[in-house]
Amino acid sequence: MSVALLSLVLACRFFGLFVVMPLLALYVLSFEDCTPLLLGLSMGIYALSQVLFQIPFGSLSDKYGRKPLIALGIIIFIIGSLVCAFAQSAQMLVFGRFLQGVGAIGGVVSAMIADVVPESRRTKAMATMGASISLSFAFAMIIGSIEKDASTLFVLACILSAFSLLLLFFVPNVAHVQFSYSQKATDGANKNLWIMNASNFLQKMFMTFAFVIIPLLLARDGIAKESMWQFYIPAALLGVLAMAPAAILAEKRGKFKLVLAIGIVLFVLAYLCLLLLGANLALLAVGGVLFFVGFCFHEPILQSLASRYCKAHQKGKALGIFTSCGYMGSFFGGLFGSVAFSFVEAPLLFGIIAAVCAAWLLVLRFLDSPTKLGVFYHAFNHETDLAHLSSLQALEGVSEYYINHTEKHVVIRYNASLTTEQKIAESLK
Repeated sequence: MSVALLSLVLACRFFGLFVVMPLLALYVLSFEDCTPLLLGLSMGIYALSQVLFQIPFGSLSDKYGRKPLIALGIIIFIIGSLVCAFAQSAQMLVFGRFLQGVGAIGGVVSAMIADVVPESRRTKAMATMGASISLSFAFAMIIGSIEKDASTLFVLACILSAFSLLLLFFVPNVAHVQFSYSQKATDGANKNLWIMNASNFLQKMFMTFAFVIIPLLLARDGIAKESMWQFYIPAALLGVLAMAPAAILAEKRGKFKLVLAIGIVLFVLAYLCLLLLGANLALLAVGGVLFFVGFCFHEPILQSLASRYCKAHQKGKALGIFTSCGYMGSFFGGLFGSVAFSFVEAPLLFGIIAAVCAAWLLVLRFLDSPTKLGVFYHAFNHETDLAHLSSLQALEGVSEYYINHTEKHVVIRYNASLTTEQKIAESLK
């Protein structure tokens, strides 16, 4: 229940961020003081403030508790949304978008889920959270393309945020959990995490970039914003349909790399369609659909996959960096999209992006397929057990272990193809 409620809280917040995206570029252009720079900042500056405030929010949540910081972040988001709803200039809108990102609760929600969910179910919980964000993205696209007034959408974001505050009230408080980690869990460079960080950066950058250029292309070709729903809704619906096969391939059958590769191929095809666009609206529609299906193919599994490459003692730091890379991608996507579209010929711009996606696909070859690890729990009663635990250092197949001092057990992660729970139990006697 806690995972479902926290996922819904996060989904409401991301819905509030995403729902304005289909109309935001045209909304900013309606202000007299709009410039390419302000357009780009309005699209992506929320992501920059997310990066700046994510670590402070996480640190404060460790000291004062998760729920108070989540509530504070939601309240700040509501204030930012109200500033955006009643903005009288592009500069004021940029300030409101910055405030929306200041309430950086994503990492705190992830940490709270990790607090309440046992190790054996944590990957599934993270996948649930990722799926809720993906669904909020798809429904936000639909609602955002139907509504004609961006101000109304910002007010809707406020209402949903207030609802998420109510949901937070029903999430039970959790005790702070203390851990200590084995020396076997070593730090160091992890190429898999670097590839995942780069993937999250590029995926989010191209998402924000698409929300900048697609409305501008539609407007350039004479499509009124009242009719843009005819473009966005099919893309969103097909994206929703793509989530289920993506999750099954990745989570159930372990084909994470294949799912990532399919999504990237769809990105390449999408930008090739835009490269060949000319005055062909059909190619624009096909390109947009391919892009959003590719994005939705990725979104439910990215965080879950990244978490599989982290040792337990690295997870907070590693996922914090991973999330920050995604937000930085969103920021640069908005900034790069508006400025580049103003000064670079569209075919050249789309060709460059298609080439970057092709290079991304090649880098994916160096990503190791994640090993599915089993989890074994061993009661931990006193310090003399530490001598027995040292035997795990030499046991083949044990990936890592750590002590949960609050719940008084040792969590041992192991490769089931190399060892068994019986061997682990015998080594601890």
